Amino acid sequence: MTQDIRCAMRELVYSTVACLNGFLNKTVAGLSPTRKAPCVFFLALTLVFMSCSSVTRNQQNVNAKPNVKPVEPPPRPSLHIDSVIQHGHIIEISGSTNPDAVVMINGQTASTIFGANGFRQFMGPFPRGTKIITVTAQDERGGVNTQQIAVTIR
Repeated sequence: MTQDIRCAMRELVYSTVACLNGFLNKTVAGLSPTRKAPCVFFLALTLVFMSCSSVTRNQQNVNAKPNVKPVEPPPRPSLHIDSVIQHGHIIEISGSTNPDAVVMINGQTASTIFGANGFRQFMGPFPRGTKIITVTAQDERGGVNTQQIAVTIR
């Protein structure tokens, strides 16, 4: 037991004994001091034990692992990138996804108006070099599917 806990328990016992001694003086006036002392000590010890066991139960409850089941993530929507075509410094990306999904390409919403939930987006103009293009599909349930494409502009 640590020093702090011992000091706290000692203070609890002393204050409980003083309180019970005053209570017994008022209610049981006929008891001699030698008979009151064991009663006071026994009652004080009982209260301290009850307090300590309550603290232990509360500490066990704090340390107990909650009975929580992990939440399954929503299923991912389909995302098929059919073609990436370079037109000079412009990139054309086309593909398809689920009917209820929204497609974003580098943060811009792509229209899914073609048959079979297809999309087509023109991006650019881009400077020469390698560019990473991020295509993300997200459905109404929160499922997300992301693909990245590296395109080199010459």
